[in-house]
Amino acid sequence: MLKKLLAAFLAMILLLGLVSCSKGNGKEGEDENKEEKQYTAADIVMESENFQFTRGEFSYQFYLNYQDFLQYNQSYMQHFGFDTSASLKEQSYSEEQSWFDYFAEPSLEYMRQILVLCEGAKAAGIELDEQDQKEIDISLESYEQYAADYQYDLVELLSGLFGKDVTLDVMRSYMEKDRLAYKYRDAMIAEYDLSEDELIGYLEANTDAFYFIDYLSYTFDEDTDPNAAARAGEVAAVTDSASFETYVRTYEMETLEKGEDEVDLSTLSNTYVRKEADNAFSEWAFHGAAAGTTYVDKNEVDGIYTVYLLTRAPYLQDYVTKNFRYIYITLDTYGTYEKARTRADELLETWRTGDADAHSFGELAYNYSEDGATSYVGGLQENLGQAPSKFPDSVIEWLYNPDRQVGDVEVLRGNEAYFVVYFEGDGQIQWKNQAKQALEEEKYIADMEALSEVHETAVYEEVAQSLQA
Repeated sequence: MLKKLLAAFLAMILLLGLVSCSKGNGKEGEDENKEEKQYTAADIVMESENFQFTRGEFSYQFYLNYQDFLQYNQSYMQHFGFDTSASLKEQSYSEEQSWFDYFAEPSLEYMRQILVLCEGAKAAGIELDEQDQKEIDISLESYEQYAADYQYDLVELLSGLFGKDVTLDVMRSYMEKDRLAYKYRDAMIAEYDLSEDELIGYLEANTDAFYFIDYLSYTFDEDTDPNAAARAGEVAAVTDSASFETYVRTYEMETLEKGEDEVDLSTLSNTYVRKEADNAFSEWAFHGAAAGTTYVDKNEVDGIYTVYLLTRAPYLQDYVTKNFRYIYITLDTYGTYEKARTRADELLETWRTGDADAHSFGELAYNYSEDGATSYVGGLQENLGQAPSKFPDSVIEWLYNPDRQVGDVEVLRGNEAYFVVYFEGDGQIQWKNQAKQALEEEKYIADMEALSEVHETAVYEEVAQSLQA
């Protein structure tokens, strides 16, 4: 999907220093007598009956994967023995695989799936419309605007991010196929139209994935308290959350001599646990244990004793999820919370002085939200549950406020960002939403396998390997 939007550019450029990795290994022309075909950006790296990808488009997808890897693993790069300034082909990821292959193989597989879906779209008569092209235009124009705003040469900017094969035309060609593939994928999933009986059937066949428990736990260690076993026995006699927490607070302050401000009861881990957790406590909790009873996990060799208080027996998450739209405003773009908040307030005021409805909010999200994963659908997020997610607690708490009404709007602060949120209403019951997603995934995988048999693709490895990286 078109996820590389303007807000991510600066962080990525600072990370990469406008050099994604070594684009050339210095070997061009070293062996003039060696007969080897020289491939170009326009050479075909993969094709199906009606669609194809060039080496330039492969370079674009390759470096999207590469950049994602660097962005999400900045803190661990030293552990990989990975040199971003050297050729990826000359660095080993494993005994059988170079770092180039590590990024190339999933890139080619993703591109193969795009071609299969594009063939499916063509057979079904699905095409890109004006709105699809507008989305692509906005994405490409943002690169031009960024280059102008920060005084980068556009050719150098694109080369630094995606390799010297990549131009705006190359990106457009790739994005058109990517968008068409997702359009057909969405159409496939929309046709599944799962029934209530199917959802219940899936639940009954996969109960381990749907039933949860609530519990408190605390660990006593003989390294810090020689009487850990006895302490565990004392707290194991507790039958309610308040008494459990009181015991722990008193114990940490009096026995472990912690100050009151050092005691953190959130570490008692009042949370959900899936049944598939493979441990003795889980077996106990999911096989007849009653709320208000305790279980002690004893590791007498190491002198560690963990006490669990079951506060809620196995249950389905049968609460109603929430649907909403949002505009994502980041500090990466605006520099400070104050400036980001000002921009959020400006967009909210623009909405209020217009039609002030879901449609007009969606248009603002489409044009101004920095989250490329949802901006193309007007910032719509459906069936958000209460569990931790990419959305901050402030958003989840606001959505689940019992007084929330359809049409409510608010500006909410997150981690280095602001969210302008519009409440659309209730979604699906949580466990049904989970079952629906799981069934859709199963059906989609099966359909993709069948589609891949009908629409074959050819990959030209020598062209892919000719990419300098």
